[in-house]
Amino acid sequence: MEINQNNQLKIILEQQLASQNQKIEEIRAEQQNMFEKMMELLEKSSHNENRSSSEVIGNEGGDRTAFKFLPKLEFPSFNGSNPRNWVKKCTRYFNLCKIPENQKMDVASIHLTGKAEVWFASYIAVKKRVEWDDFIIDVCGRFKEELDSKLVEEFNKLNQIGTIEEYLERFEELKSLMLQKTPVLPDDYFVDSFVGGLKPHLKAFVKALKPLTIDDAVQFARLQEESVQAVRDTPKAQVTRNTTGLLPTPRGNTSFKGGSAFSDYRSHGNPQNSTTDSTSSSSSTARSFRPTKVFVGILSA
Repeated sequence: MEINQNNQLKIILEQQLASQNQKIEEIRAEQQNMFEKMMELLEKSSHNENRSSSEVIGNEGGDRTAFKFLPKLEFPSFNGSNPRNWVKKCTRYFNLCKIPENQKMDVASIHLTGKAEVWFASYIAVKKRVEWDDFIIDVCGRFKEELDSKLVEEFNKLNQIGTIEEYLERFEELKSLMLQKTPVLPDDYFVDSFVGGLKPHLKAFVKALKPLTIDDAVQFARLQEESVQAVRDTPKAQVTRNTTGLLPTPRGNTSFKGGSAFSDYRSHGNPQNSTTDSTSSSSSTARSFRPTKVFVGILSA
């Protein structure tokens, strides 16, 4: 009886174990299936992001990348100065952001400031409607360019007054304007102009190294400036002042020896003076010894 019960319990346990093993396999298979689906979704998502970020389109010059979103770029404003430079920036912005031709004037007009905005108000009131290409000609004709004879004069007279960085910043500004006016200016011209405008203690050093580019000249100038500053910051050696005279210092209360020698000369070297001195001394003694009456009375007694 007990054997039968044990056999039944064994069978029940084996059935439960088999059932659990089957459930475990089913769970594993389900997890594997879910993992594969997740990987497929990730691959599709990554592929869609790459396709949506940019689109390759063909043109005459080759393939170009067209943005499907508007980049966070600040549109250049215009206040009436350097119109050609402003037009170049606008053109780059339009090409990068793919601004349609019929929207270029609307985008540019809202970024006019100062006298340019005042001029445009009367300009558009007369023109009513204007295309971007026509507007470029009119705006460049209306506002005076800074590229005139004063620019060349200022560039040729530019000298370093403050730091190297301040001089370099102004030099690059004028160089850009010079290239806009005369694009064929060689690099040697700008290198010589930059070196010639440095401070004297920097110019001699940089010129001796014969820089080929402005970057080389800037590095040489900075190196010399650091060397000069290091010498200035170095503490000077303390010099001990020698207070000892060239001749020995007399010791004690020594009288002037020349007087003794002079006296000897008077007494021995000059007999006339010696005799005179002796006579004078005797006369003085005789005159000084005069007996008084009391002394005479004592002698008489």
